[in-house]
Amino acid sequence: MKKFLVGHEIFDEITNIYYGSAILVLDDGYGEALRLLMNLIKAQRPIRLMSGWGRSPTENVALVTLSNLNDVSITVNELRRNAQENVLIHEYLPDLLIKYEHDTILKLLEAWKHEIQNNRTVEFYLLPKGAFPEMEKKILAIFDGGLEVRLSHTKKLTMREFIPIKCCHPEWNLRP
Repeated sequence: MKKFLVGHEIFDEITNIYYGSAILVLDDGYGEALRLLMNLIKAQRPIRLMSGWGRSPTENVALVTLSNLNDVSITVNELRRNAQENVLIHEYLPDLLIKYEHDTILKLLEAWKHEIQNNRTVEFYLLPKGAFPEMEKKILAIFDGGLEVRLSHTKKLTMREFIPIKCCHPEWNLRP
């Protein structure tokens, strides 16, 4: 499998992400994970998938209507097939977890995992850290790994940090 490189020396050295991977991104701040991802992977021109309520699609933004899971799956799989070896950022996962049974969502994500591998996409699923603690663990068990994004404050700087979970070389693993 081909390694996914973003062109950032430190991120590429630490992480072990390949095309065909699903990565859960846990956001410790409001929108910090999305900002970090967009800065890291802007050269790849990622496609952002957002819930479609009250929005209009724009370039590199696809709207997903969450009214029924079959339609969600059809829409996402179609986007995935048209975006082979591209990057997708799923921003609607919290909405799905609020609206539908968690076991149903887990089955959907497991099915999508095979589609992700077949289409060789790299897919990031954003989730606020701690909002769904049991689901975080279950999704991390299904997916190829995760990134925890945090804000670090000093007197003069605010920095975004990431901790790779299951998607890094062993020497960089900070989680037991």
